[in-house]
Formats: sequence, structure tokens, C-alpha cells
Amino acid sequence: MTSETERPLEQKLTQWIASQGYPLEMLTAIAFQKQNFNVSLSDYYVDFETQETREVDVTALRWSSFDNSVALQVCFRIECKSSKDKPWVVFVPEIQRNFWFPPFDVLSSKANTAFWLEGLKNPDFTRILKSAPLLHVSRFGYGVTQAFTTGQDVPYKAIMSTVKACVDRVTHFDNMLPQHQGDVPRMCCVTIPIIVIEGKLFECELDSSQSPKLREVELTSVQWKGNNPHSISPIVHITTKSALDHIVALCHETANAIIALAQENMQSLHEIATILSIDV
Repeated sequence: MTSETERPLEQKLTQWIASQGYPLEMLTAIAFQKQNFNVSLSDYYVDFETQETREVDVTALRWSSFDNSVALQVCFRIECKSSKDKPWVVFVPEIQRNFWFPPFDVLSSKANTAFWLEGLKNPDFTRILKSAPLLHVSRFGYGVTQAFTTGQDVPYKAIMSTVKACVDRVTHFDNMLPQHQGDVPRMCCVTIPIIVIEGKLFECELDSSQSPKLREVELTSVQWKGNNPHSISPIVHITTKSALDHIVALCHETANAIIALAQENMQSLHEIATILSIDV
């Protein structure tokens, strides 16, 4: 039984744990589990710049059927940040792009990227891919900051962590492809980086008088343009805790669409994966 003198310590520990974002990680994992994702917390990845092993808060997976010649994994790598008194602001350009081309925005293994590049020539293929909501993003920011602070750049570090975790997953699958043996399916993957914050989230753009205009949102996106081994500038989705169920529902819909596309075009995906496994 806890004594009266120990309770202040427990209270301090509880407050500290809450301030570090640990409850948010657990809530995020539970939300993905409810949508039948395979979930792990504190998953490890290798930083492609330093070759050091690091942690990403939550990993949520969904697989296509292993009865096919190729198995596709859709992987969401999620960073969770507590920022209750320091809102995040995403800077959105006034001019948005007028084209849609997922191979430029999504980190995926070589087999899947080649599969999409070939498939986008087909209107039916494009229609299914466009039904994946987290792939069909025309409005996104070019930068993000945390307000009321001059210390560590928390948003930048969160983006770097989730993107590098995605890069590591893609690299792992690419390395596995030429090692394929026996009757087991060849493997490929699609990865999507996500950040969940406990706090306020705003988009900032210029109004007609060229003054900053803020709009509070629950979900937004930013394109990360840093260098990486796969030469892709992935879209990173940022959401608030209040919209957690919504982003998980979008992940569910997106994963199902990506997997359905692969399974409906399995012969094409198999041929591409087979060629790449020989050529790599």
C-alpha cells in the first residue's frame, strides 16, 4: 500500500509521464489496434545518416494476403508529441500544385514504386489509387514550427524521426528482395509517416494584404524535402489528439485501397518484383 509520503512522488511521476507524451503513444497504439492494425510501440530503426539505432513511437502495419506470390506491407510510422502550451504552425504556400503523382510523395520499396509507375498508365488503376485518402493530397505545407519557444526544434526532429523510420523500412524490404528463396512470397512495402500532437495545430498563409493568416486545423500535411537514399520527398501527415480516430480511419481506408490495388494486379506486381530481384 502506498504511504501518504510517497503520493507526492507518484503525482510528480504522473505529471512527468504525461508531459513526455507516453499516454499519447499508448492511446495512438490502441486506436490503430481497434482498426485491426498490427501495432508495436518503441520500434527500432537505423538512422541512414548516422547508422545509429533509434526509436520511433508507434508502428502500425497491415499486410496483403500471404497466399499470393507477392506480399505487400502498408506501414505507418508515427511520432507522438505533447505540446499542450506550444501550438504547432504549418506554413502553407498560397499556390498549391495542380498535379497528383504518388511515386514522388510516398516512400515505398522499389518493386512497389515501379508497380505504381507502370500502373498509373491505366485509368482504372489510377481511380483505385486515388481512393486512398492519405495519398491524394494537393494542399500541404513546406515548413512547420512550434510556437512560443526558442529551444529545440521539436517539429523538425519529429519529422526527421518518422521519415527516417520509413526510409529504414523501405531499405530493409529492398535488401530482402534479391535474397528471396523458396515458395514464400516476395515482399514489398509502402510507408507513410505520421505525427500526432497533443495540443493546438494551425496552418499559416498570407492573406490578400500579404499579412499572416492563421487557421486552426485538426489535420494537415507537410512535404519533407531533405535528402534520403531513395530520392523521394514524402508527405508527412500531422494530426491532433482530438482527431486521432479520424486519422486512423484514413489510414485504414488508405491501407485497404493500396492492398486492394496490389491484389487486383498481382500478376503485374509479381513480374516487376521478379525482375527487380534478379537485377538488384
